[in-house]
Amino acid sequence: SIWATCQNADPCKAHDIQPSASLNALQLIVDEWAHASEALHLSELIHDVASRTPIGTQLKLPSITGESNTLHYRGLGRLSCIADEPALIFELICVALLTGNIPVIRYLPSAWRKALQNEVIEINTSPDLSQVDGILCQRKNIASNPAKPLCPIIRPLEYRKWPLFHLVSEYTITSNTAA
Repeated sequence: SIWATCQNADPCKAHDIQPSASLNALQLIVDEWAHASEALHLSELIHDVASRTPIGTQLKLPSITGESNTLHYRGLGRLSCIADEPALIFELICVALLTGNIPVIRYLPSAWRKALQNEVIEINTSPDLSQVDGILCQRKNIASNPAKPLCPIIRPLEYRKWPLFHLVSEYTITSNTAA
């Protein structure tokens, strides 16, 4: 398998991805590459996911003994992106990046490389699905074994809305302020 990140990306900081960093790069690709029929949908998708992503959200939680508790969200990790058409692959890359995840794709079209040079993307010609944290799927048929699931298969809901909380994990930071 081949591990590749785009030119200036730092894979060690994958969980520190901020959606606003990816937003401009993704919109640039839509503006330059997408056909008119796809561009409107992709622009709407990018802005919908960016506005609903829990990444960057901090919620103060109640404390019992005076400590400070804060709930945060981060991406699940590596998400294999499976689709049959370039526009659908791009949609999956958008969803993965804007939710703080690393998209795992088989190829990256050259037309997208410059815009995505600062993003963390894994290019792997034969990904091992047992080694990813989830699968973003826009394919009608995908082989899976329900008795031995490798990882969650995540598909869009009605009206092509993505279930973003399925793409993140939560963690809490507690600070003892009483000491």
